[in-house]
Amino acid sequence: MGQRMHGRLIKWTAIVFVLLAGVLYIGKMPYDQILRDEVRARHQQLIKTADILIQEKLLDLEQDAYRLSLQSAVSGYLDAPTVVRRTIMQRALIDASNAYPRYAKIRYIDRAGMEQMRVNAAPRTIPRCRTARTRTTSRKAWRLNRARRIFRRWI
Repeated sequence: MGQRMHGRLIKWTAIVFVLLAGVLYIGKMPYDQILRDEVRARHQQLIKTADILIQEKLLDLEQDAYRLSLQSAVSGYLDAPTVVRRTIMQRALIDASNAYPRYAKIRYIDRAGMEQMRVNAAPRTIPRCRTARTRTTSRKAWRLNRARRIFRRWI
């Protein structure tokens, strides 16, 4: 009798386990679909946000270019390009580069597509930083042999 009960217990345990696994697997599919839909919705929202930010940056760029074109130094050079007016326009572009630090370079490209003038932004002062060798963790790392230093960079 004990042998028979033990066999039934194992059989019913296996049946319950298989049924429970089947129910969980079937329940997992809608849950996974819900997660996929949420990820897709978030991704689409992020794409929309990035598109809005790009449009704002392009609008800022367009407004800055329009402001530059309204300056008398720039419009004077565009009306009658001379060496003196070129120098004045170059000074105006340098001032604009300093006023708008988001631009690393400002270029004047003529209607033929040729670059006529380029102004690089003035180097920005950076606050003094500690060097890596002054930190205690870095000093310990420099004492390690070369192979361990290379490995430590990836940690």
